[in-house]
Amino acid sequence: MFLLFCARGKHMRRGFFCRPSALSFNSYFFALRPVLAVLLLMVLGVPSMATTKGLNQIVTPDIQPMGQISISLQAQNSAIGNSIETQIEAGLTQRFEMALFLGLSPGDQILNAEYGLCVKQPWLLSVGLNNWSRRGAYAQPYIEAGYYKGRIHSMIGYIHANDREEAIVGLGYQTTDNLMLQADFQSGEENFSTVGFTYNLTPNLSFNPAVYISNDSTHDLYGYAVLTWSFTAFK
Repeated sequence: MFLLFCARGKHMRRGFFCRPSALSFNSYFFALRPVLAVLLLMVLGVPSMATTKGLNQIVTPDIQPMGQISISLQAQNSAIGNSIETQIEAGLTQRFEMALFLGLSPGDQILNAEYGLCVKQPWLLSVGLNNWSRRGAYAQPYIEAGYYKGRIHSMIGYIHANDREEAIVGLGYQTTDNLMLQADFQSGEENFSTVGFTYNLTPNLSFNPAVYISNDSTHDLYGYAVLTWSFTAFK
């Protein structure tokens, strides 16, 4: 699942300001706009039962169910990334999902994609590209393994960002059907450790607040929150 993490970032949930890329995002973004617009108009799809998915900062190895659309509104301290942004995430097949982040302050568009190599729990393995920005940032490849057993969701992997490989580690504990406690970490001084939770307010609406703790010597604290509405558009 996506969480925009750049610098690194969904479930991938934050956007940093990265260097220009030789890859042209603009042509792909504008080609995909009609498809993304159709997805946004599928709000009359069949409601889906919400799940507590994704962690605070890092991508997770489970794939969005095919046909499920999630639309999120995200607010966070500008030290984390784009202070206000929206996200649309879609499970396109049983193994492949895409997410588009629309930054509002400052304006930006970021495209992420994830493919599940192993999607049968308890063992999971996925690869993907994060933070392909219209403003000219390199796509960041990653690989991540997970072990989901009972109430415990654990994951570990690495992402190539900032001209180096950075470790990603996460843990989630499903206390009830509606509440997951979660913590994660991405190495690098410009990244964070986080603690937070995801709570299902209704079968379709979830809320994920978290505290980000900077990895640098200051260990400053920053706030983050995302509200997500999920529904099934097709099966």
